[in-house]
Amino acid sequence: MLNTLADLVNKNLECVFSIFVVDPLPFGMHCEDDTSLAPVQSEKFETFSDLESFVRSIYIDSEADALLYGDRARYLDFEGVFCIDMKELFGVGYYINWDNSRISIENQTEQECRFSVTAQEIDITDQTSEDIDFDFHAINVNGSWKLSKLVY
Repeated sequence: MLNTLADLVNKNLECVFSIFVVDPLPFGMHCEDDTSLAPVQSEKFETFSDLESFVRSIYIDSEADALLYGDRARYLDFEGVFCIDMKELFGVGYYINWDNSRISIENQTEQECRFSVTAQEIDITDQTSEDIDFDFHAINVNGSWKLSKLVY
């Protein structure tokens, strides 16, 4: 079970660092001068459908729907082109080191698992760090474990 949870956490972190929170997927110039859309230029996700499949493999449907189609959704298929909406770009300063993080299962049944991950929060003023815990909730959906929320 720990390997399954570690895989979900790693995919969640990919979403945090390279798709939804810290940085977006790579993109090119605006599609048209009068829009805020730009084509995504990702080798891993060539289409919006590729991204959607990846996100749905990690998160339960309600969270996947919120990330992909919610109020702050940043990716879309526009006339057959996988695009990013530049209006939805917002990067954040992120000072958590997930290297050497530790998973602790708190409660597990056949249908759900609550667990925490201990990482290091970095104080950028003096470069010190201290442990910080993140709570995760995984749900068994038709035999596949999925996270209930994007955690960062």
